[in-house]
Amino acid sequence: MIIANRMLGDDPASVAKKVEIVQWLEKEINCSFRNIEEFHSKLDKYLLKQETDGERLRMAREKAGLSKRVLASRLRVSTQFLSDMENNRRPLTTEAAEFLEKSSENGPKIASESP
Repeated sequence: MIIANRMLGDDPASVAKKVEIVQWLEKEINCSFRNIEEFHSKLDKYLLKQETDGERLRMAREKAGLSKRVLASRLRVSTQFLSDMENNRRPLTTEAAEFLEKSSENGPKIASESP
């Protein structure tokens, strides 16, 4: 679901949607926001962070609680090959890209996000 800020007002449904978005962001960024300034500061840092496919693969593996050995076995590659993908020395295999896609959470998207 894409939400444009102009769509959210001060009515109860809009306020509930804003709370839902902030709660999702707190979980995604793994922090809480004490005030609006901290919210904008941490959100800007999060949105500006450039993650490579390899970094995203490593984070997804760790989030799933999988060792390199276990994920490598599931992807039918060696642990060294998986390490090379996570460190951007090799491109992701089709299976690794599918694992990454399946492991990503579907939180609410903000209209300013690129597709």
